[in-house]
Amino acid sequence: MVRKLLISTVSCLIILLVTQNQSHATSGSSSTGSSERPGRNIYGTITDIENNFFPFEYLAVGSRTETKKIPVYTEPNDPDSNPAANTTYIDLDEIVAIKIADPEKPTDNIVTFEGREYVRILVIFKNNAEKAHPYIIEKKTAIYCDEDINQRHKVARSLRFDVIKKITITGFKSADRVATTTPSPAAKPFDEKKFHNCSQAQQDLKQLSDATKQLPAHQQGILTPIIEQIKDWVGALCNN
Repeated sequence: MVRKLLISTVSCLIILLVTQNQSHATSGSSSTGSSERPGRNIYGTITDIENNFFPFEYLAVGSRTETKKIPVYTEPNDPDSNPAANTTYIDLDEIVAIKIADPEKPTDNIVTFEGREYVRILVIFKNNAEKAHPYIIEKKTAIYCDEDINQRHKVARSLRFDVIKKITITGFKSADRVATTTPSPAAKPFDEKKFHNCSQAQQDLKQLSDATKQLPAHQQGILTPIIEQIKDWVGALCNN
C-alpha cells in the first residue's frame, strides 16, 4: 500500500511540474483572504498534527501582520522559572522551518512554567539549515495565514502552535494588500487541472503519512524525510 501511494504521489508531483512549466508565462490570481495582511507575503506549507497539509500565503505569528521580533524562549530547567528571562526574537524571513519537537507524541511537547503553557518547538534558520534550535513558545500564540482553496479563492486561517506539526517557509514575494474578487487584466484564469493535481497530491501525501506510521521504525526513518521533502516540493509548486 505504501509503495502504491508513494508512486501515486510522485506521479502527481511530476504532473505538477509539467503544469507549472506550461503556465509559467502567466501570473496572478484573485483573492478573498484576510484584508489585514503583513507587509510581505511569506508563503510555504503547513502540516498539522493530524497530518492535514495545505499551502499558505501571508504568514504571520502572534497577530495578522507580525512577521518580525517573534518571542521564543529557552526552556528553563526549573519549573518555577519564568522563560521570559531568556528570550530570543526571531524573524520569519530568516527561517526555513518551524516544527514541534516530538511529532509522534504531541502532548509531550506541552510544558508549564508559572501557570502558563508552552509548546516545545525546533526552529531551523536559513544561515544554519543543518541544525534545529530548540525553543518554547506560548501555547496560546497563533499563526495567521491565507490558505489557497482553488487558486482564485483564499480563506483566512489561524492555528495555535499546539496543533501544528511543521511550518515550511518556501520564500516570500511582494504583498498585495488589496483583496479582489475579480481577476485583473494581467491575472491568469483559474487553472482547474493544476488545482485538481494539487488536491490529489495533498490527499495522497496525507494517506502516505498515515500508512507510513504502520511500518517498522527503521522503514519509517527512511520514508519520513522523503515524504517531508515531497510535501515541500508540492507546496512550492501549488503556491506559484
